[in-house]
Amino acid sequence: MHAVWLFWDENWNRTNWFVNLQAPHARTPAGIRVTDYYLDLERTPDLDWRWKDEDEFAALLKRIDRLRVAHG
Repeated sequence: MHAVWLFWDENWNRTNWFVNLQAPHARTPAGIRVTDYYLDLERTPDLDWRWKDEDEFAALLKRIDRLRVAHG
């Protein structure tokens, strides 16, 4: 339920890594489908971390709550 992306600078020193929360890739007749869960985690080489895209995740939760209210 995630993918890990690694990033390096021009000297091949790792700068950070990124955990993308997502559904497993799915093959379809049109290609590969990736479903992103909006909220991600970013780590630095010294192991500090932070949430990424919290605003997008919060907006998604608000839309879900509005749907629940509208459809009871």
